[in-house]
Formats: sequence, structure tokens, C-alpha cells
Amino acid sequence: MIDAEIHVQTCADNLAAAKQAAAAAHSAVVQGRKSFQRALATFQAAYPIATREATARASIAGEASIKRGLLNGTIDPASQPRIAAELAQAQARGRRGSSFIDRTSGLGGTASDFLRGQMRTGHRRGSLPASMRGRTVAPKVPSEV
Repeated sequence: MIDAEIHVQTCADNLAAAKQAAAAAHSAVVQGRKSFQRALATFQAAYPIATREATARASIAGEASIKRGLLNGTIDPASQPRIAAELAQAQARGRRGSSFIDRTSGLGGTASDFLRGQMRTGHRRGSLPASMRGRTVAPKVPSEV
């Protein structure tokens, strides 16, 4: 019976030591996480917050500068094949751009012509939003004919 009491006491001591080790490990994990969070906050503070609009503006400005360089000859077209191809297609189309209105209007025309066509189709797929249903478009004036 004395061996059983010694065994129970040893197990209790081992359990207490394991609990202390677990508490120390947990404390180390908490400190490590805090240290990581401080380092991450310091790293992120070095860079400005990039919004969707700012990213889009930067991308558009970058492509515009490349297109200007391609047009004035300061950039070799072989270095920017995708943008050079888009620019060549735009020049081949003349004044017509690659917007949805320009692509769907077929033979060109103004935005008013496109809108009249969309109104005539009864707002089927690919047409105007629901807020435009039932609206009418003013007839063409002689200057638009």
C-alpha cells in the first residue's frame, strides 16, 4: 500500500510539472504571437493602403504611359506585345473604341443611337438596367442626322 501512495504522489508531481510546462509553453506562444503582430504592424505601416480605385488608377496610368511610348517610338513594340496589339487594333478601327457601346453598335454611331436601339429592343438581355425601363429617348435633332 505504501508503493501505491508513492506511485500516486509521483503521478501528482509529474502532473504538476506537466501543467507548469504547459503554462510556460502557452505563455511563450502568446508572447510569440504578440511579437509577430508588432512586427507585422510595423511592416504594414511602411506601405500605404491600396484601395481598389487606387490600384485601378495606377494600372490605367501605367498602360497609358506604355501606349504613349509605343505611339511616339520610345518603347519597342516587341517588349509590350499585348498592348501593342491592342493599340494596333484601335488604330485600325479608326475612331471606334473597344467599349461595350462601340462593340455592340456594329457600324458605329453615337451613344444616342445605341440607346435608341436598346430602348427599341424592349430591354432584353444585355440592355439597359431596370431603372431605365419605360423611359423614352428624345427623337434625333437635325444636327444628329
